[in-house]
Amino acid sequence: MGKRARWEWAVPIVVALWLPGAGCGLFDTRDPVIGDTEGGIWIPPTRAEIVVENLERAFEAGVFTDYQRALTEDFLFTPDESDVATYEQERPGEDVFGEWTAEVETNAAESIWTGAGGELELTLTFTTEQLIPEGRLRKYDYTLLVTTSGQAQEYRGEAWFSLTQLTGGDWAIFGWEDVASDSQVPSWGFLKGAQRLF
Repeated sequence: MGKRARWEWAVPIVVALWLPGAGCGLFDTRDPVIGDTEGGIWIPPTRAEIVVENLERAFEAGVFTDYQRALTEDFLFTPDESDVATYEQERPGEDVFGEWTAEVETNAAESIWTGAGGELELTLTFTTEQLIPEGRLRKYDYTLLVTTSGQAQEYRGEAWFSLTQLTGGDWAIFGWEDVASDSQVPSWGFLKGAQRLF
């Protein structure tokens, strides 16, 4: 067997050994995007701030399985007192903010998103964090722009998220207090109240 014949026999073996390492990770698997629906944007909330980011992204993207996933089963929303007083006058006899559970919260958020046809923009700006017996209290300033029928409406205030770490290590929101910070601009809580479905 000549030199040329020997090389012709060896080349396929060299190529077969080289190919699995080629491509700089071409065949590596990607980290999955975790979500309950197509387009899910869930990131495992291993830190307290991540679960708030998940909530924000889910709201803007209209992925409400992920939105509710950010909340604990015993979640409770607390509106600003001025919004409670307004609805007591405008809708007497209706307990607009009563028993505001994770399901009510998710339904109201979905109603806002649907009414705007997805044309909304939420900005949450972190301000402070403090330790509480159950975990963390993280405070954010927010601006929410919602467009309906071509008209943009701004909502502003503060969102105080009470967070706890679950058994598996992930964080979740168990409390949300809305604070109206500008008497001239309605709060997000006021908008939620308007969208509550009885």
